[in-house]
Amino acid sequence: MKGAIIDINYTNADGNHYPKHVAVYVGASGGKYSQYRLGTGFAVGGDFVKYTGHSLWNHWAKYDDWGVLTLNSPTNTSSHMGLNAVNSASDMVGRVYFTQGYPEDLNINKHTRWDEWDMYKASGRIIADKPQLSRFLDIVTTTIPIEPGQSGSPVYTNRGASGNCIEAIVEGDYPDPNASENYLILVNDWLVNHMKEKHLSQE
Repeated sequence: MKGAIIDINYTNADGNHYPKHVAVYVGASGGKYSQYRLGTGFAVGGDFVKYTGHSLWNHWAKYDDWGVLTLNSPTNTSSHMGLNAVNSASDMVGRVYFTQGYPEDLNINKHTRWDEWDMYKASGRIIADKPQLSRFLDIVTTTIPIEPGQSGSPVYTNRGASGNCIEAIVEGDYPDPNASENYLILVNDWLVNHMKEKHLSQE
């Protein structure tokens, strides 16, 4: 499970699986981490829950793959990432975007245990909208290299005075490792408002 601190009490995460117990290892890489917290509650995409294992997985579920965890105590971090709503590729043109995750191709032959995998940073630009894929959330294509192990990772850019802001989530689809584009789920107005209403506001 990947994610980023968006508030000292919350982390965004991919919606994969629904465990009864969630542990958050802040900054985990190479078997080391800076802090540990328990997740006491979470919200995930409704279509992801409803259509996982269903014939509509490829149409709706995987494009609603997001999650927010409530932590049992605040993290001791000097800063956290913000959320900046973007609704189309036009809101992102001309910017370099970054993501950090655990790409399988760089870890699978290096470590014997998945919890020892190293975190890597990748970057790229936004290409275009992919409207035919989305139901509630907007989808864009990107040049960011994506491999298994990175789905659900935050995609962020620097917005000046607002600092680094998460604006998208890596979508777990790998049509071709050598492809020139991959898919991102946008943190659009609907998702930001939904998270604030359903989860982030419940402090």
